[in-house]
Amino acid sequence: MDHPRAPQRYRGILDEPPFDSSKSFYLHGDTGTGKTHYAWAVANRFNKVNCDAIVDAKNYNHENWKPEGYEAKEIPRYEEIIVKNVPELMIEYRGTPFENKEYLIRSLCVGRLILDDIGAEFQSEFTQEFMLAVLDDRWNKELWTGFTSNLSIGNLPYGDRVKSRVAGIVGRNIHKLDGKDRRLQIKKGQNNE
Repeated sequence: MDHPRAPQRYRGILDEPPFDSSKSFYLHGDTGTGKTHYAWAVANRFNKVNCDAIVDAKNYNHENWKPEGYEAKEIPRYEEIIVKNVPELMIEYRGTPFENKEYLIRSLCVGRLILDDIGAEFQSEFTQEFMLAVLDDRWNKELWTGFTSNLSIGNLPYGDRVKSRVAGIVGRNIHKLDGKDRRLQIKKGQNNE
C-alpha cells in the first residue's frame, strides 16, 4: 500500500534505500540523484509494513484460536511517516494565520518525519528560528527524522545550533548519493526518441 499522501510520481516506489532507514538519516547529493525518490520509498515501505500489520490484526479471528494465557490485544494504531518539502513548508507557515502557527510547529514535533530538500528554502531569521524550534523539540524527544538535501550538514545555510541538532539526530547515518541528474537523463532519452 502506498503512502496515503505520496505524490503520483512516487506511488508504488518500494526501492530498498542505500542506507539504514530504521534509524534517523541524512541523505545528500547533487540535484536529481534520487534523494526525494528514496525518501518516498522509505515512507511507502514503512506504510506498507505498518498497514499490513494493522490489516492482519483486524482480520484475525480471536474467537477461533485462543492460546493459553491469551489476552485480547488492542488493534495497533496506524502510524505513518510524514514527508514535508521544506521550501513548501516555509511558504505554508508564512501563510498560516498567527493563531495557528504554533499548532503547525507542534504538528511537526510528533511521530516520524522526513524533511525533504532542507536548506533549499529562502533564508531569513524566521527560517532559522522555525528550524531550531522544530529540530530542538525532535532532538529532545529522540524522534525518528529523515533529511534530504543538496548540501552536506556542514554546508547547510543555518547557524551552528540548527546544524548541531541535525547532526545529533542522525548520528553517523549520513550518506551521499553520487551520479548524474536522473531527470535530465530521462529528458534526454525522451528527446532522442
